[in-house]
Amino acid sequence: MEDENLKITKEKKTELEKELFDLEEIQSERLASDLEDARSDSLSDETTAVSRLLEDKKNLDSRIAEIKNILLYAQVLDDDDVHKKHDIIELGCEVLVKVGRKTLKFKLVDSIESDPFKNHISDESPLGRKLINSKLGDTVRLNLDDRIVEYKILDIC
Repeated sequence: MEDENLKITKEKKTELEKELFDLEEIQSERLASDLEDARSDSLSDETTAVSRLLEDKKNLDSRIAEIKNILLYAQVLDDDDVHKKHDIIELGCEVLVKVGRKTLKFKLVDSIESDPFKNHISDESPLGRKLINSKLGDTVRLNLDDRIVEYKILDIC
């Protein structure tokens, strides 16, 4: 990965550390035990079970390596910078926008942290690219399904 442009929030760092602990300490142990049981089992479909468990182990090891790389190379956004008032929208900012009659709040994050259920949008998404470096009071326009949607920036925090 070695992407020095990767930026994550402290919240995401903590979430990744918890996931890594779970994967290394709990799921790895359980998978090793299951694999040992499957290898010692004398049932005729033992090869299928062992193959499935080896594939699970490969996926687990891959995710562990991915998280370790993220934690090693990602720049963690400083909470002081993230929570202060900003003149322009940058990574880690929460943005209050008006779209039509609705008011929505988004948090602009790196693509690995995006989560539409939490209103965390990637800086690489079409809306994220439009919002980044915009200022309070600006209106950004996004072409969606052959219509233009306007997002009026009401607040940046």
